[in-house]
Amino acid sequence: MSQITITGCMLSGIMTAFLAANNDNKLEAAATAICVMGLAGEIGYHHLNEGEGNARYEWR
Repeated sequence: MSQITITGCMLSGIMTAFLAANNDNKLEAAATAICVMGLAGEIGYHHLNEGEGNARYEWR
């Protein structure tokens, strides 16, 4: 995820939604949002074909 643009902003939005839905337990909501983001990244990665991706920066 660190090599793809916008993931930080995306995590902020996801975390905001989870915190709004579970305002009584902020730590659990934040941890769940991070886990969901990680799982979504893993699922997306496994569906990519060679050379596919969105806005990747590769330094050569």
